[in-house]
Amino acid sequence: MDSKILATVAHAIDGLNFSTENVAIAEIEAELARLATSIAEAEARCTAISNDLANWMGPDARAVANALLSGTGPAEAAKAGPSEEGLKAERAALRLAIAELGKRAQSCRDSIEAHRELALRQAAEAVAPLVDEILADARNAAETIVGTFAALSAISLATRAGQGAHYPMRRAVERLAGFDALLPARNQFEVPREVAGLLAKLEGKGAALPARLIASIPAP
Repeated sequence: MDSKILATVAHAIDGLNFSTENVAIAEIEAELARLATSIAEAEARCTAISNDLANWMGPDARAVANALLSGTGPAEAAKAGPSEEGLKAERAALRLAIAELGKRAQSCRDSIEAHRELALRQAAEAVAPLVDEILADARNAAETIVGTFAALSAISLATRAGQGAHYPMRRAVERLAGFDALLPARNQFEVPREVAGLLAKLEGKGAALPARLIASIPAP
């Protein structure tokens, strides 16, 4: 790889500073923890209320009796302790609160994701030259494989030398050129000029060697 590109990318990476994003994420994660605690407490209370309602036997006689003994008037004492309607209202209110807390938690998670997306974009920009360099190397390697395939195919057609040597590359070449491939689609693969030049020397050797000039090979 190009040392200058590596140095450029290294310098860009060294310059990345996500302190602002890291502080923001830490604060949001702390808020998420508080929300999670509140949700867990509310859900536990809802479960307890559901158990109480499942075992509901009427007003709490002990609570009413204690209220009367404390001097509370009968009408007020009768309201002591939980009521079935009160428990249901409390549970309904808690469930609404749980839903609201869940929305706030999701908003926090979305905010964290937004900070991370920003950091990822900056990191991607920093390493973009390296990606371009690697892809260029890959395309050059693909061109080498395609040229080798074309050369071996031409030699085999002209002289039968190395028959079948190009077959192992055929499947790879099929994947190297075309839609969504490293190289654009081609109908013909050009035989490397130096190879085509050597094969051209075989022309004119007479009827015993009816060789022909092969400048390109059909794409597989």
